[in-house]
Amino acid sequence: MQARDIKEFRSMVRIGLENAGFIAKRLGPKMPLAWALPAEEVSPIFFPHEIRRPWGFNLSGTLAIELTPLTNWLQERSTPTERGIFRYFFVNYHMANDDLLNGFQVAHGEDAPVDEWINSVKVRLSEVPTTIDSLLRTYGRAPDHLGWFAAPLNKAAWDFLSHWQADRHADLPIPQRPF
Repeated sequence: MQARDIKEFRSMVRIGLENAGFIAKRLGPKMPLAWALPAEEVSPIFFPHEIRRPWGFNLSGTLAIELTPLTNWLQERSTPTERGIFRYFFVNYHMANDDLLNGFQVAHGEDAPVDEWINSVKVRLSEVPTTIDSLLRTYGRAPDHLGWFAAPLNKAAWDFLSHWQADRHADLPIPQRPF
């Protein structure tokens, strides 16, 4: 299907996300709409950013991981501003850094393969382990499997998660900056 304007392109992306099984949710009052794959403990999330260019349209965005138990723990103990690097989610990266996901572009007058693009995002997010224990095991043994989620920039988040998972009752200092 061809998009005539940015509103139509955004609508196509929203419908594609819904059809792929993503669920819309707000992670904060001023946050863009997030699209999560249903999960109980580890929620892979996609923040789409649909862009109109002079030549056509570009689908960009951010991929993130939300950890429901960690989010609940933080909400019980701190205000949103005190949650540091975990204010909205655990770790994230921009899909422009991902070789598989960085080229979603279509020229005006051409069909936009939105379902194919969304499926690629879903495949990437489906690779994220579904429990915190398996997520930490993967990070420790095969961080390459997590791709950019395991980037050195996110080391403070992973170190915190490791300590937090070992003792959820500890009064751990929340990292305020990623490095």
